[in-house]
Amino acid sequence: MIVAAAVVAALCLTAVTSVTQSWFSDEEHATVDVTTGKVDIRAEAGEISLYSLGVEVSDRFTNGGTAAVGYSAADGITVTASDMTPGDSFDFLMSVYNLSTVSTLYRMVCTVSGENSSEFTISVGGAAITGYFSTEWALQAATDGGERLIEAVAVSVELPVEATQSATLSMTLRAEAVQSNASTDMVGISNAAELRAFAAEVNCGNTCEGKTVKLLADIDLENEEWTPIGTNADSGNKFKGVFDGQGHTISNLKITQTENLYRASGLFGALNGTVKDLVVDGAKIDARSGPAEGRDSTDNGIAVVAGSVYNYGTIENVTVLNADVTGNRYTGGIAGYVYGNIVGCTVKYSSISAVPDNFTGVYDNGDKVGGIAGYVGEGSNSVRDCSAVGVTVKAYRDVGGIVGATYGDVTGCTVKDVKVIADQLGYANKNVNSGSVVGRHLNGTVDDNSVAGTQTFEYIGCVPNGTVVLDEGISVAVKSVNSTSGMTVSGSGKLVLDNVVIAASSGSALTLEDGSDIVLKIVGTCSLTGAAGGNGITVPETSKITITGDALTAVGNGGYEYSGIAESVYISTVSERYGNTDDSSYLDKYGSGIGNAFSTTGTIIVSDMASLTVEGYGSRAYGIGGDGSSVTIKGSTVEYARGGFAQSKFLCDANYGKSEAEGAPGIGGLNITISDSVIKGVDGGSKAAGIGAKYHDPTTIVVKKSVLGTESTSINGGNASAGIGGSRQNEIASEDYVDQPISVTIENSRVKANGGIFGAGIGSGYDTRCQSSQPTCTVVITGDSVIVAKGGDRAAGIGTGFHFAALAGYISDTVNVDGVHSGTKFYKSNGNYTLAQDIGYGVVDMSREMRGLTPVFEVGGSVIASPPIATASDSGL
Repeated sequence: MIVAAAVVAALCLTAVTSVTQSWFSDEEHATVDVTTGKVDIRAEAGEISLYSLGVEVSDRFTNGGTAAVGYSAADGITVTASDMTPGDSFDFLMSVYNLSTVSTLYRMVCTVSGENSSEFTISVGGAAITGYFSTEWALQAATDGGERLIEAVAVSVELPVEATQSATLSMTLRAEAVQSNASTDMVGISNAAELRAFAAEVNCGNTCEGKTVKLLADIDLENEEWTPIGTNADSGNKFKGVFDGQGHTISNLKITQTENLYRASGLFGALNGTVKDLVVDGAKIDARSGPAEGRDSTDNGIAVVAGSVYNYGTIENVTVLNADVTGNRYTGGIAGYVYGNIVGCTVKYSSISAVPDNFTGVYDNGDKVGGIAGYVGEGSNSVRDCSAVGVTVKAYRDVGGIVGATYGDVTGCTVKDVKVIADQLGYANKNVNSGSVVGRHLNGTVDDNSVAGTQTFEYIGCVPNGTVVLDEGISVAVKSVNSTSGMTVSGSGKLVLDNVVIAASSGSALTLEDGSDIVLKIVGTCSLTGAAGGNGITVPETSKITITGDALTAVGNGGYEYSGIAESVYISTVSERYGNTDDSSYLDKYGSGIGNAFSTTGTIIVSDMASLTVEGYGSRAYGIGGDGSSVTIKGSTVEYARGGFAQSKFLCDANYGKSEAEGAPGIGGLNITISDSVIKGVDGGSKAAGIGAKYHDPTTIVVKKSVLGTESTSINGGNASAGIGGSRQNEIASEDYVDQPISVTIENSRVKANGGIFGAGIGSGYDTRCQSSQPTCTVVITGDSVIVAKGGDRAAGIGTGFHFAALAGYISDTVNVDGVHSGTKFYKSNGNYTLAQDIGYGVVDMSREMRGLTPVFEVGGSVIASPPIATASDSGL
């Protein structure tokens, strides 16, 4: 087997000429292929000879082995050995001559590998080696046009006689001139080898200060591992010149640095000069930056162009395309850690992320990520006139479309179609600090920036701090959260909650600001619970929310309520009590599931929702809805809705219910529309309907093609209120009293409803004023509806509650009302009280509330009869 040992010459000199030269000089060579021989390479820049490199092989094989020396453009000088058997050996001499007037530093590197290579005894310059050898010598300038021998290195290779078998060997010897004092102001780079040589020169200490390096052609680095130019921010080996890309592209840059070392990563690791007019396409960087020994912080970042710009530098008019960058801190598309200026740069169609290397909260671990820069430090540092297009940025916090966190100025920048992800799964919950332009604004001016296209925000394992401002084209997704921090949103746009649990420690779990118009998409199973005094979701009067998706439970007031009613007030024969806690701190605290407890509420739409549970707790707390609200439920399933102080009976006043707590409907508001939906179970609060009106409020309800109630569950009204329809009417007269009507329309639906005490199953509640000047209750039921309705005590199954007489509407003859029944009969000896009808009127006083009224309600085309006067034999009490 033939084994090659290659000597590759790499010139890392600044060309000593007044014109731009290729970083690698032209080489002239002669090739021999004999057992013993010599090959020379002469390197030149223009007409100036720089150095020559020679290899000479001696013939010392004793058992028939041979060696040859040759040259190829790919490998340089090649030494070839074959037929090496135990006892064979050979020597070769590597000689370097300096032919120029440039003094420099010369390095020779020898690497040994190959099958059974450990069998050999190898020495370079008299020193035994096994796998890697490197040494440096100072090259003195030649004089008078002659040549100066810098070093002649003897290499000896022997396979000892005690070796048991033939063995193979591969040796690579690389000769490099790595530092010079050449004074030229301009250097050119034409290919990948020259770019790598330039990187090596800077990393050996040539900062190129005062020099311009120009890219002369597009360069493909072919996804071979790249050593960044400039090791770390604190090293003196940083590029301080001007790197002018001249509009050329460097493609397929690859960096893999997964150890937590004190290094910066990028095309330039640490930059102290200027990079301009360059395109970098298809970079793949997976790097880590750790603190220096004895420190808990680092000045090193990770990015495509420069990991760190420190301390000072400029990146101007550079474009990054199709990059995939993963770091652990200070990560950006252009630069990671910036004490300098980034001007007129663009990052497109790229993914930039920081992943914590541990979850202990170590200094800036997993954060500060931006489409352009991860972090901009204090002072006159800036990011100006830059753009990020089609970029995804991800960190656990401090993450922005342009800059993750900044003390400096961020001005004149543009963001388009950017996705911002904050991921705190497994990490300590901290303020997220995210934004379309800047994630965390610490100081400096952030102004004159613009946002366009689609902006998407994802929060994984966390909720955004501050107010989330939505707008057209902006959507926000919160995923996999179990948090005690509530959210606030404003504007118009889409919010996605994906398997989110929020049990707020204060206020509401989700709050819409005034004037908001939000689409809330539920993915998986979500739960939103407001704290004491907070709603599950707060919807103010001027706001609108549309809820759609999978499964949501929304609970107000932490799921607790305390009435404060003294024990002496309760009916002695009643064991139940208002409230579910003895914690008096909940006194005068209330919260709706979805709505705005004790305040005017905006528009609520539930559309194509697979499962919704809503529970209000405390005074005037709705399950879903609110005072003056419009509630629409379409194509959805409501598992359960509960109003505050849910109770169908009187617990404090057996005669009139005057001392009862005041709750709210399970589903309630001024206008309620339910279509193509299933409402499985509802419990109205005290003095409130199951579906419909709060205490003495009007309501209009429309139900189409829906199922309300199941075989085992019903729509239940609170005390003095209907299952579906009106609530207890106020006993205090007001000017608009008769303008507070109740309207219920049911079409092609199946309904099972029960009135609370004194309330109809479907219709009105109890009117405590007992006057004929009442608001009208209108009930219209049509189509193939099937109705099962039971009135509460003294109330109709369909129609009016106790003392409520103004009934209008009709039931079509196609409707099945076989399951409709009135509540308990009632008798009063004055001879004016009626029986409650199954369909029609509850118990009314013919001399008061029925005075002057003639029935107009129709069933199957016929007007119902007037309610009959009750007799002593009808008494059910």
